[in-house]
Amino acid sequence: MTLQEMMKDEFEEGVKQGIEQGIEQGIDRHLIELICKKLSKGKNTAIIADEVEEDISAVQKICDVANQYAPDYDVDAIFNELEASKKASV
Repeated sequence: MTLQEMMKDEFEEGVKQGIEQGIEQGIDRHLIELICKKLSKGKNTAIIADEVEEDISAVQKICDVANQYAPDYDVDAIFNELEASKKASV
């Protein structure tokens, strides 16, 4: 395999990983948006977890951060805080 072929393979792998990461982040942001909408309607964590069909502990983590931004629920700030805590725990 030539150096050029190796570089092309590495580039393609990087693009693939970037796309996968972007999709994952989009799914996470959407979940945060849904949870914030439900929190603004006064729903509790257990009901939200049931409605979005997610594990209650995952929903609780999002709710804990989101409640710090109530009543406006800044989705970007919530997402960024959750991402930072994810990276810190690795």
